[in-house]
Amino acid sequence: MTHEELLEKIEEARRTKATSLYLDNNQLTTLPEQITKLTALQVLYLDNNQLTTLPEQITKLTSLQSLYLDNNQLTTLPEQITKLTSLQVLYLHGNALPIPAEILAKGEGGAQEILAYYAQTLLEETLPVNEVKMLFVGQGFAGKTSLAKVLKTGKADPHEKKTDGIWRETWKPEGTEVTANIWDFGGQEIMHHTHQFFLTERSLYLLVLNSRQTEEENRVEYWLKLIQTFGGSAPVLVIVNKAEEHPLQLNESGLKKKYPDIKGFYRTSACPETGEPQGIEELKRAICAEIEAIKAVRDGLPASCFAVKQALEEMQDDFITQQQFQALCHAKKVPARLHDTLLDLLNDLGTVLNYRQHRHFDLAETNVLNPEWVTNGVYAILNHLHHYAKKQGVLHTSMLSKLLPASRYPVNRHRFLLGMTEEFQICYKINDSEYLLPDLLSPQEPDTGRWDDKLMFEYHYEVALPLIMTRFTVLMSKYISQDTCWKTGVLLKYEGGNRALVRADWEEKRIVVWIEGNPAQRRSFLAIIREQFRTIHSIFDSPVYTERVPIPEYAVSVDYQHLITLERANIREQIFEGMTDPYSVQDLLNGVVDVERRRDERDFPAPHYRRENLPVPVPVPNPWLSGSFYLVAFLLTITACALVAKFVSGIAVIPVLIASFLAVGVIGALQLKQDDRLSEKGFLSLMAETYKQLPLLSKGNTQRQAVSGKGAKDKPKIAAKKR
Repeated sequence: MTHEELLEKIEEARRTKATSLYLDNNQLTTLPEQITKLTALQVLYLDNNQLTTLPEQITKLTSLQSLYLDNNQLTTLPEQITKLTSLQVLYLHGNALPIPAEILAKGEGGAQEILAYYAQTLLEETLPVNEVKMLFVGQGFAGKTSLAKVLKTGKADPHEKKTDGIWRETWKPEGTEVTANIWDFGGQEIMHHTHQFFLTERSLYLLVLNSRQTEEENRVEYWLKLIQTFGGSAPVLVIVNKAEEHPLQLNESGLKKKYPDIKGFYRTSACPETGEPQGIEELKRAICAEIEAIKAVRDGLPASCFAVKQALEEMQDDFITQQQFQALCHAKKVPARLHDTLLDLLNDLGTVLNYRQHRHFDLAETNVLNPEWVTNGVYAILNHLHHYAKKQGVLHTSMLSKLLPASRYPVNRHRFLLGMTEEFQICYKINDSEYLLPDLLSPQEPDTGRWDDKLMFEYHYEVALPLIMTRFTVLMSKYISQDTCWKTGVLLKYEGGNRALVRADWEEKRIVVWIEGNPAQRRSFLAIIREQFRTIHSIFDSPVYTERVPIPEYAVSVDYQHLITLERANIREQIFEGMTDPYSVQDLLNGVVDVERRRDERDFPAPHYRRENLPVPVPVPNPWLSGSFYLVAFLLTITACALVAKFVSGIAVIPVLIASFLAVGVIGALQLKQDDRLSEKGFLSLMAETYKQLPLLSKGNTQRQAVSGKGAKDKPKIAAKKR
């Protein structure tokens, strides 16, 4: 866009009092002062340009509510930009501004927080954080703790006990100014639920594998999927530990293609039975290189905010209240408008844990927390509940005093720990004093009766994620029938006597749903179940899965979205893989989802569903079904009318001609209905209006029109309702 074209566009916006202006993707390097004349402007798009500065006059656009400046070359903003008090949406990522990524991420609705933080950086010195979280994850007994200790101290205990909670240390690798905050997690599966408390993007992940075990036993893709889900695009190093014992072979190129955040594969022996640790120096160099490549670690904090961070790190308390945190901020001269922003940022940095944004339970008294206090409290419950529970998986609040040491976990803090586990769908509340933790239930399935001939629906996964079934059981707790649930399944009840059995088979990487009862209501029940799974899948960064409709008599299942595609293409029958005869597409779909709901899904598919690479079907034209029958009927009707007209005379010809023209309309309507461009309701309405016009049925309609003076052009139009 030339300068003249830019001025012309701005002048047109001023003349028309436009509320939106699109100047994105134009390679603009500066903005003319004329833009300040757009006093009615509410939305301004300036993203994907080459802007290095913004004119001070932009602060005169006081009506501005949304400003898009992402992907430019900005290093500063006008000092008076805080005058844009109406601004709600502000996108600034992709610039070189001194604002941490976690704060820039608040752009949708958090414009004032971003501006307040930036204003503070102009008032005082900023100090680089120079910290990164280095998280060791993987299955139990992979040697995570030994590896972490060897990296830090050069040696490890060959008889190291398993980690029951989290082990935290700081380490400053040689060759970098950045401090790595080591987080070593226990590998027991029940603890994996708590990883979501800590996995963030400002991190380096070390996935440690046990060379004695197979790729499947190490659950490589399971861990990579968890990191991808909660850690975003954070870098990952995959480490095969105990490499002196057995050379575990990985499909490295395949894994890197599937998980592009993998930066490398390394083989170590952190604690061999004889000799020195192996592969450690190479791993150290790789860690330093990845830490240096994480730009976020160089982000600066205003000196006052940095002082609050240091004070919290030096504090011996396991938790402080919101009021205490605010008092600390006041003492360090942090403005009140930045208190919540700073708290969120410190949570992302891993300095503290804070769940201010969660409203499920009261956090007024337990807001700023030592991460180890939280995790070890939850781990104590998960690891030792079986010693005290009278019923498997059931936690009574009275047990907490036995499970948690009173010196660190006073009774008035128990409610917080329970609330947090409930919030993160680790457990659900049975009554005022009891909670059920599905992962601690028996894997033994109780007798639930026969389900062979019931409605079925399936979820097939590329990677087994047991957390999905746990979350589903928690979310559907109000539907559980007679407390019938186990580690991998649940029996549900619904209105009208409908029941559902939902069972996970992680060996086959699938979840199967059976529903029995009234056909109309069971489809509604399935809709509720599918919505809960859709919610869960959205959390896990769109896991690769397919919804499938089984055909039990053929022992095959069909991709649900493929069926929707076939229906859209007007394909009535299809021979599916594993079958020899065609099967009705509509019958399969009608069995699981009603027409209206799948019409919505057809137009607005689930955003978290990742389709398989299925071919888009092209309907094979059937000349008889697609219109030839109606063309033949039309020709026969005209021929018949011509023959009748030949043998009658005078006024009797008029009804024949009227019938001929009405026949044309009827045949056209039938064609529209056949092509699925006219709904059943619209078709019936059109036919009713057509037959009203027949002289023998309308009883004097012509005479009434003559008296009233209304002609055919005054008749109400009947609009065909399209799908």
